[in-house]
Amino acid sequence: TLSFICNFFKVLVPSRKSQICFSGVINEKTPDIPQYVMETFWLFWEMFRKHQSSFNELLQSNPLLYEKFTFLMDYPEVINFQIRSSFFFQKMMKKINKKRELLLDIEKSNVFESSYFNLMNIKPEDLLNKLNVLFISSDNVTVDAGGPTREWFMRITKEILNANFGLFDCSLTSKYYQPSRSSSSKKNYLDYFRFIGQIIARGLIQGISIGAQFTISFCKQILNQKPSLNDLEEFDEQLANSLKWILENDDVEQLCRTFVIDI
Repeated sequence: TLSFICNFFKVLVPSRKSQICFSGVINEKTPDIPQYVMETFWLFWEMFRKHQSSFNELLQSNPLLYEKFTFLMDYPEVINFQIRSSFFFQKMMKKINKKRELLLDIEKSNVFESSYFNLMNIKPEDLLNKLNVLFISSDNVTVDAGGPTREWFMRITKEILNANFGLFDCSLTSKYYQPSRSSSSKKNYLDYFRFIGQIIARGLIQGISIGAQFTISFCKQILNQKPSLNDLEEFDEQLANSLKWILENDDVEQLCRTFVIDI
């Protein structure tokens, strides 16, 4: 019966043509179906709406069923965030190879650099081994029983986002992070960002929050989506409003600015 329902909805669902709206995918409650989704096939989504609560109850009891309803993968806006995050973490935890170990010897006095050198030559498949963190200090070694791993993620995230290190900038108003414009002046900056990607990926697989929020524009670039001018408001509202004013007004001579583009 479940297979029939899955195939039934799979056949009827309209193909996704628009990008996923980031503001609509993080919803702790059962979300209303957005208007732009309804317009793709009104009759289909009206039918789904009648059974939406049943879908949520079924997926809450077993989040792994989410992948059977492939049309929900294309339209995450119609299922609440808690179900999707539970599905994601359960799938990711299965990727960890508990039979093999990834040992990290981390100097407490130099967390960032020692972590970087521990991971710089690690193969992607080895990043999926069971993580074992040893904190080394001048007076003792802290053996990992779960605590040091979480402490390591907390410490390394703090170092990564440290403005003095020059890799990320933080909005003064929204507290969102994005790569710093001056990061390219730092030696081996691409290697550092690759390392940061490894940390974030392993944190997601481990089910550990890295304690930082990235701007929507940065997340879109990671997902190979095109950022919009509206996304800039999240990081620099004043700059976004200024650019919008320029776009909406023909007479910009009063700004006494020269606008050029390099080709």
